[in-house]
Amino acid sequence: MTTMNDLFPSPYLTAHDVANKPTVTLKSFSKKTMKNKQGEEEVKPIIFFSEFEKGMVLNKTNANTIAGLYGPTLEDWIGERVTLQSVMVEAFGESQEAIRVINTKPSADKATLLDRYQKLFERGKKANMEGIENYVVSPDMPADEIIAIGKELKAKVEAAESF
Repeated sequence: MTTMNDLFPSPYLTAHDVANKPTVTLKSFSKKTMKNKQGEEEVKPIIFFSEFEKGMVLNKTNANTIAGLYGPTLEDWIGERVTLQSVMVEAFGESQEAIRVINTKPSADKATLLDRYQKLFERGKKANMEGIENYVVSPDMPADEIIAIGKELKAKVEAAESF
């Protein structure tokens, strides 16, 4: 069946694109000048996810939700995961579908945790971090232990990289 999305594809994510509530990984962000409802140009933030080619125009509601989950610094959001959903909202005097970020951190699967940890470990080696050999995790460790060690390692890697 042909949908409106097929006839008029958007360069940005739409509520239709997230109907199945995908959990996505924040990859990057940028800004783009676009026209608002009044036809005036304004700069809007665009956030990109590893799982989609198209970016999402980041509104204040979703930005505040992500900031509540991961802090106010956009660079700290990179690599973090969020779940998107399609909801009906009142906007500009009418009901319409919109994308919303669910206000809970998605649980990380162990493979993702181990992959993120390995990348962090490699950053520590590249930065010649002292004591890097003491930070070892194994696939049989509980997820909460991997997360705890990863947080400690992240702080030390960032400190090493800043010198």
